[in-house]
Amino acid sequence: MATMRDWIAWESDKRWRNWDRGERWRVLQQTIAWAERQANVRRNTPTACLREQQRELSRMRNQEAKE
Repeated sequence: MATMRDWIAWESDKRWRNWDRGERWRVLQQTIAWAERQANVRRNTPTACLREQQRELSRMRNQEAKE
């Protein structure tokens, strides 16, 4: 009797065999290019954190002034 692990391996092998090599290569290149583009997204840099802190402090001061 086949286990779930056997079925997963069988399906994975079947998918791999039926995938055109050229298409596999194109998808791989697209995935690498996408990952490289994502590396440039830096939301939590020290500069960004300091800007956010300044905005928050300014907002808090404005709230205190209104009270």
